[in-house]
Amino acid sequence: MGNVTEFESIIDQLLKDIMPLYEQLHAYVRGRLCSKYENRFDCDGPIPAHILGNMWAQTWHDRLDDVIPYSDAPLINITKVLIEKKFSIHQLYTMGESFFTSIGLYPMTPKFWARSMFKKPIDRNVVCHASASDMGYHDDFRVKICTEIDDDYFYTVHHEMGHIEYYMAYSKKQPFVYRSGANSGFHEAIGDTIGMFAISPAHLIKLGFLDEENVNSHYEINYLFRLALQKIAFLPFSYVMDKYRFLLFRNEIDRKHELNSKWWALRIEYGGIMAGAPRNDKKNFDAGAKYHIPSNVPYLRYFIAHILQFQFYRGMCRLQGVTKRLHMCDIYGNKHVGEKFKEMLGMGASKSWSEILENFTGENKLESQAMLDFFQPLYNWLKMENLARGYPVGWM
Repeated sequence: MGNVTEFESIIDQLLKDIMPLYEQLHAYVRGRLCSKYENRFDCDGPIPAHILGNMWAQTWHDRLDDVIPYSDAPLINITKVLIEKKFSIHQLYTMGESFFTSIGLYPMTPKFWARSMFKKPIDRNVVCHASASDMGYHDDFRVKICTEIDDDYFYTVHHEMGHIEYYMAYSKKQPFVYRSGANSGFHEAIGDTIGMFAISPAHLIKLGFLDEENVNSHYEINYLFRLALQKIAFLPFSYVMDKYRFLLFRNEIDRKHELNSKWWALRIEYGGIMAGAPRNDKKNFDAGAKYHIPSNVPYLRYFIAHILQFQFYRGMCRLQGVTKRLHMCDIYGNKHVGEKFKEMLGMGASKSWSEILENFTGENKLESQAMLDFFQPLYNWLKMENLARGYPVGWM
């Protein structure tokens, strides 16, 4: 990717492209929360972080019920359906597996079923953070998930199995040295792409979870809106995480006088999010509340993965001949799409990531257009709605 400044300018541009959509989303959420909490914060300014339903205000979908565009078209409650259909934990995994085998990808291996941790053990403490592992020998791939029967785990199971499919594809095709993701964003993006297909209305209709007649234009806007609270809201946060770290490494933050205020200045500048209470530089280090900062884990991989997953998603829809209303495209059962996807996964790190991306999507660089295409119907709706409601866009 060339030197650091070139890399940074690519990331800067991606965020800039997404900003008009983010600002419309921000304006709508702020407007709705402002009428819920009257006279508690400035309706033209940044949103206080503590009312967005997430400890770091990195995603906002936990506030969906309070800001949902159309209350007459509530989104399907996947948790409720799974419980009503008496799904077992094992069935969640076989359903995930059938998604992959339906497009011609690999079934899970016997060792996967024998050695994975599917639920929280009762006799010992474990780290429950979901993960997928390639044990590096003879078809030994495992997940470690404290699975419960709910919508989050429905998504997580598909996501983690996406990692396993990637491991399986490149360990079958590549020598040891190339057995990894094409870049650090690829692995996360693969899992998320599959997760998005799994929760799409079209796929849930196919599974018999959702009645087709319930999916009207109001339902579709609600669906796109919920996804935006997760995927679009996350971008400025993930951008600021590494922006802050880079400034720190370059000694461009005065550690005595602006270690905390700089963090909030960046959150306001790029995301329109402010601290929920008075903070100061002597006592507070809010950036450090996010695991990746004290642990020095690069965070741009998640930003990149969010951009990439929409490029993968759009690429797969295009292979199926779908170019409009991308959110209603479902690749389940499409072997042609699966074949191309498998080919990309099998390349591992044997070529540059841009070549691998081009081979699959026809694009050789990170582009925000796929994400904008996906959310286009929502963007149009938000612009009209913010105008009609008199919600100001941007923040002072």
